[in-house]
Amino acid sequence: MAPDVAVLTLLEVREGENAAALSQQVALTVKNAAAKAKAKGGIKTTTSYSTKPRYDNGKRAGWTVRGELTLKSRDVDGLGMVGFALADGMQFGSSGYEVSPELRAREEAKLQEQAIAAFRARAERAAQSFGYRSYAIRRVQLGQAGGDAMPPRPMMMMMKAMAAPAQADGLSMDSAGMTLLQLRVAGAVQMLR
Repeated sequence: MAPDVAVLTLLEVREGENAAALSQQVALTVKNAAAKAKAKGGIKTTTSYSTKPRYDNGKRAGWTVRGELTLKSRDVDGLGMVGFALADGMQFGSSGYEVSPELRAREEAKLQEQAIAAFRARAERAAQSFGYRSYAIRRVQLGQAGGDAMPPRPMMMMMKAMAAPAQADGLSMDSAGMTLLQLRVAGAVQMLR
């Protein structure tokens, strides 16, 4: 199935001596960017932060604070424009696509119906091939056999894209690819005379 949500991750990374001050600066930048993205409408945001010590010759030489802002939207063009607008204050981290929970649920329901019908047809053919008139289902197991979304991929050409947003090789559902969704149906049947 084709992914229906574009994902863009922006980064803010600062290094220095004072971890608390760095954390405040990073948090403020990420918070402001998230507010700008939400103001456009139709964009979901999530944030994460990390603080790690930096070492030089075995001694702590300072801190690195990293903030991530992940933006998700079904409006690829709108998300791209917001991403380019926020590029002045933050770095591009990655972009990619994923399947929304709503689309996944709809497609899984369709796939489940097809898989169960195929299981029943196979059981019917097996019963007839062995000379039985029918069968009874004794045990059934339904489960996903896969279907994770493509992980976001690094944006290698971002400088070119930032220089010419209208011609950017950035997000496009045409390049989203497909996500494989599989459902496994297994079970035991008893053949009836």
